[in-house]
Amino acid sequence: MPKRINRVRRRRQVTLNITLLSLLLVSSLTLYNVVRQIENGQTPSVKTLWQIKLQDPKPTFAVGQQVILLKSASKNTDGTPLDTLKNNIAQVVSSKKVTIDGNNLIVYDLSYNQSKMMSGVAETQLRAIDTAYRLGETVTIANHPEDGEQEDGQVNGIQLKEIDGKVQYRYEATFPNLGQLTDLAEEDFVWVTTLGFREDNTATENNKILQEALNAAQTKSSSRLLFPPGRFAIGSQTPETDYITLTSNVELRGQDTTLVVDGSARWFGLTTGPEATDGLSHFTMQGLTVEAKDLTQGNQFILMANHGYDWQVFNNRFTMVQQLSSHIFDLGGVQQAVFSNNVFEGYAPELTTVTEIGNRSIHNFIAEAIQLDASSNNGEWDGGMLKAIDPNYPVNNPNQLVSNHITIQNNHFLPYIGSDGQIIAYGGSVGQHSSEVGQVTITDNTFTSTLSRRFITSVPEGNRWVFEPIHLQSNADNLIYANAFN
Repeated sequence: MPKRINRVRRRRQVTLNITLLSLLLVSSLTLYNVVRQIENGQTPSVKTLWQIKLQDPKPTFAVGQQVILLKSASKNTDGTPLDTLKNNIAQVVSSKKVTIDGNNLIVYDLSYNQSKMMSGVAETQLRAIDTAYRLGETVTIANHPEDGEQEDGQVNGIQLKEIDGKVQYRYEATFPNLGQLTDLAEEDFVWVTTLGFREDNTATENNKILQEALNAAQTKSSSRLLFPPGRFAIGSQTPETDYITLTSNVELRGQDTTLVVDGSARWFGLTTGPEATDGLSHFTMQGLTVEAKDLTQGNQFILMANHGYDWQVFNNRFTMVQQLSSHIFDLGGVQQAVFSNNVFEGYAPELTTVTEIGNRSIHNFIAEAIQLDASSNNGEWDGGMLKAIDPNYPVNNPNQLVSNHITIQNNHFLPYIGSDGQIIAYGGSVGQHSSEVGQVTITDNTFTSTLSRRFITSVPEGNRWVFEPIHLQSNADNLIYANAFN
């Protein structure tokens, strides 16, 4: 019996020793992987800390991934110094496993540009890095000081530099006409992307695609969102919760694009501060047709902004998307906006057969296609829409701010006429009725069959100004001339 007990004890001891050695090996391998993840800016998970890794090392960085040398990197596996490349960003070209002094390592071939390569860089000397614009990416340079033109080129070099005490990325890029440009900042580029709209998408799906692109544009200094050619559904049956929040420094550009509004499409520009320029700024919208799904009853499209600066809205068409008592553009204290060569057709088909105002609200008849509103914190100018969604609404609207330096030129405000030649909805108007405005220029526009003008004799003479196709009150030196009224 004692001999049997001793044999059992010896077997247990051997098993214990093997288990301890295995755990020691696992701990060493796990610790190595944890250290590598920390060096690469990753946070090791509980699973990583405990899982067994007895296999050969696998590459951490994928082909095409951007990397940068660690400060501790000195030489590659061939002994070539790396100091001159430490602040340069590279792309992984390839990776392989090598054995050095009995240790298995992953080494990489890196490309810094077409003429600058480095081979045999150990994985332990690198970390991943991301930039707003990547090596090899096509970029658009905006308004270069030499000629003011925009031109597409390709990024072929990125450096990490300390400028005025801040670490920044500086780019090299080659352009067909401008040639090789160096020391470019992110602000020198326009981020261009084509929205992934599909004609068989639901309105909800296209809304999401647009919002995600606008969110991504917030990380860029300047962006151009291209709408593909075709007809695409937008809008919502619950616009109080399903709306678009616009971003500054963005151009929305259509390319033979029609956005078909199903329900209501509400696009909002929120305040970013208490000043008039603290809002949707450096905003461009061009080349889009926005059309109601229901061309008899109409649907709603409205772009409403609380504060803002520097707008360009041109070469767009809006068909049957100005609903009763609503607007297409509602500017709350916006500064320096230009509307040119747009077509606005059809307002409030419910009123087409109406012949008297009766007990209806006057606003039903005079609601402007472009309203030059004044922002305030009362929630009235915006119909409570922005006040309901913007938590900063009270603090960013301490004072009333009028829209100022607005130009409306070469636009057409028309009725919408059916295939039988009959008017389905009369035309809209321009102006402001509840507050004053700043300086405005309204020239060379055409107003045809304006709804409000049909009811101008229904009110006392002192109130008739607000029924004119152009109606506003201002003490500024305004320029209103050469407009046609049919």
